[in-house]
Amino acid sequence: CIRDSTLTDNVTSSADGIVVERDDIVVDGAGHIVQGTGSGAGITLSSDNVTIRNTNIQGFWNGIYLNSAEWNAVSANNLTNNGCGIELDESSNNIIIGNNITAGAYGIELYGSFNTVKNNNISFHSTTGIGVHGSNNTLIDNTVTNILETGIFLDANNNTICKNNVSSAWAGIYVG
Repeated sequence: CIRDSTLTDNVTSSADGIVVERDDIVVDGAGHIVQGTGSGAGITLSSDNVTIRNTNIQGFWNGIYLNSAEWNAVSANNLTNNGCGIELDESSNNIIIGNNITAGAYGIELYGSFNTVKNNNISFHSTTGIGVHGSNNTLIDNTVTNILETGIFLDANNNTICKNNVSSAWAGIYVG
C-alpha cells in the first residue's frame, strides 16, 4: 500500500528540511521549494520503497540523502546550490532518474550497489558530476557538463556506464 504526501507550500530549514522514515509512500513536492542555509539535507530518506519527485531543493549540504535505503525512486527533482545534489550512503537497488542538478561540489555520489542513475542533467560542479564508490551500479543516458574536475569518477569495480554525455570537464571518466 503506497500513500501519498504532497507539499502544499514551501519549506525553509536551517537543519534537515524533510525527514522520511516511513516505507511505501510518495513524497511529491508539487513544484514547491525546500530551502536550506548550507547544512543538513533537503530530504533525508532512511526507509524503503519511497518515491521522491517534483521538488525544488536548494541550499543544503545534501539536496537528497538516502541512508541505508532500498528500492526507492528519486525523479524529476531540481537541485540547486547544494554541496552534493543526491547522495546514497549504504543504499542499494534505487533508481535516480530525470533530475536536474546544478551548482555545488558534487552532483550524485553513490556509496552503495545495484543502483541505477539514468537521464539526469548535472552541470556546474566544482569536483565531480557522478561519483561511483560501490559495485554493480548502472549509469545510462546522463548528461554531465561544466565540471571543474571529473565528469564521472569510478572508485569501484563491476559498474555499467553506457551512453552518457560528458563535456567541459578536466576528465570525462576517471577510474581511481
